[in-house]
Formats: sequence, structure tokens, C-alpha cells
Amino acid sequence: MKSKLYTLSLIFCFLLISCKKDAQVDPVVNDPEALKVKITCNWITTAGKIEYYDASGKLAKTEDQPVLSGQVWEFAGDNSAKSVDARGTRTYNYSFYNNNNINYISITNNPTETYKITIDNNKMTWSTEGPYNNDPAYTSAKLTYYFVKK
Repeated sequence: MKSKLYTLSLIFCFLLISCKKDAQVDPVVNDPEALKVKITCNWITTAGKIEYYDASGKLAKTEDQPVLSGQVWEFAGDNSAKSVDARGTRTYNYSFYNNNNINYISITNNPTETYKITIDNNKMTWSTEGPYNNDPAYTSAKLTYYFVKK
């Protein structure tokens, strides 16, 4: 009888262990070629905002940025991109780099603009921050754009 209980206990333990779902960890993509694969397609700009910070680093004001209705970004695997909206089509070149495990995209737009970039499934975010000199009430600002895969 003890051996049957022991065997049943072992079977039960194996079932519990084998049925555990493995946690899926999506590693941070630090490889420019892997980022190029993730970005190559069409993206729609959905929102933009600027956050203004005071001298203590506290968020003082948030302002929505007008996003051109229907603006589409077309990223190709040859590091070229097009922005298509009511103003027409503009062409760019893009590149990626990584610094301290933070991914950046540089968009050549005369001048070149650089943004922190995150791509998670069908969503992408670009952000940049720096000093703000237009109003003495704010010492820094952060601009963020949001995109969804078309």
C-alpha cells in the first residue's frame, strides 16, 4: 500500500512540474539588425505629447502634440524610410545604435534627429528629452511619439 501511495505521489509531482507554463521573457533587443527586422513595415503615428519638468525634476505640465491625421511611416530594410501624410511624402534614412542598453533610432531629417526607441509587438515609441529654454518655469522637456503597426 505504501508503495502505491509513493508511486501516486511521484506521478502527481511529475504532472505538476511538467504542466507549469514557462515564463516567456522577451529580451531587450540590442542588435541593430534585429531592430531593423522589427521596424521594417508600415507604422501609423497615433499620438504625441510633451512633458515639461521644473527645476526640481517634477512634472509640471503635459501638452498633447497635434499628430497629422493618417500619418504613415514606411520603414524599409535598406535603412530608408518615408513619411506620408497630408503634407506629402518625405524620404529619410534611419539607423540604430545602443548605448547603456538603451536603443536609439537616428532619422536623417536635416538635421538628424535621435530618439530612444522601444518596439513591443505592434507598438513603437520614440522619445527624446533635454533642456528647455523657451520658458523659465520649465528646465527640461520630454517629447514622445506613439505608433502602431499598420
